[in-house]
Amino acid sequence: MARPSLHDTGPLVLAIIDGRPGGWCDGIFDAPDDIKEHAIKMAGRGQEYKAGRSWVKCDDSTPLGATAALFHFAPGRTSLIQAPDDVRLAFSPLEVGLSRSEPEAN
Repeated sequence: MARPSLHDTGPLVLAIIDGRPGGWCDGIFDAPDDIKEHAIKMAGRGQEYKAGRSWVKCDDSTPLGATAALFHFAPGRTSLIQAPDDVRLAFSPLEVGLSRSEPEAN
């Protein structure tokens, strides 16, 4: 049986925001001051952020909402490094490619 950790934490979100590291865990944002202040402000307002095809409400109590708050600082210049699978799915880039209805040219 695995030994329990001394300090159990919830899910962790890590991102590179405009070239700088930032993250969130258990309701706490950790990033350079300007990014951190912006994320806290967006979470407090409940600002919405377009992630993929849906809108996500910023908050500081869920990994999905916290990721939206971090991404809000620099849309298009933020990369998700670590997050729960549902957050990765919501923030993954939309896939584009050939249509299945059109046969490929040989």
